[in-house]
Amino acid sequence: VSTQSTWELFFFTVLHGPYQYHCDMLQSALHNGLPIHVFGWGAQVHSAANLSLVRLQFAIDILSSISPETVVLFVDGGDVLFHGNIETIVDSFVRLRQEVVFSAEVNCFGPCHLYPNTTAPHRYLNAGSWIGRAGAVARFFQAVLVWHAAHPGLYYSDQGVLAHVFCLEHETMLGANRLFCDEKQPLYNCATNTTPLVFHFNGATRKSRHPRGPLIQWKRHFWWYRHPTPNRTILVDSANRTMSDLGCSAVMGTCRKRNCG
Repeated sequence: VSTQSTWELFFFTVLHGPYQYHCDMLQSALHNGLPIHVFGWGAQVHSAANLSLVRLQFAIDILSSISPETVVLFVDGGDVLFHGNIETIVDSFVRLRQEVVFSAEVNCFGPCHLYPNTTAPHRYLNAGSWIGRAGAVARFFQAVLVWHAAHPGLYYSDQGVLAHVFCLEHETMLGANRLFCDEKQPLYNCATNTTPLVFHFNGATRKSRHPRGPLIQWKRHFWWYRHPTPNRTILVDSANRTMSDLGCSAVMGTCRKRNCG
């Protein structure tokens, strides 16, 4: 996989400490040459609701510091894996001819009655991953926070607030979230007839055949599985850190008890 790119991509996540499968997420980003930037490491957040809404303001602050035309990718820090490099991800986004694209899912969380009628299986917005032009995303998030301030207590997470504003304004386009056919077609989405580049393993662990959830069940299908992690640093806030600094093994490809697929 090439790590050289003519595309400009600003890629970040928000992590306040070790969370779910953050090591697998970081590992897959490094293998695909994605220049991930981690914000908020070590910060104190008192509730999941605070974390969800604070990361919108985090995103606005970050986006305001870069060119409005820069393509920005955000993912949840604990349950995402990558299957593409900078070129393939940015090229796929550009081909959509949209300013902002959110991932979508088959389960509804938030204002279900407000979503437009469609026969597409991925009908509902998911806040766990999005990609867009920095200026367009910042404007949308600012509008979301203004709306949330005027309607306090209606939703406890960014996903509910984002979904409500999306349904009212229709200013964004939904992308496709993970939906696998079966293990005979690993990593293939039979609803969209594509192999996604960013996989968000959200949802209940009880629906997975693996006791530790679908990410562990499916990560063995990725090309980088069991490969030693590239010896690259990760930008954490304003400092370069190693995988070990973030609580991860230097060789994620070796099967450890807590990470075995």
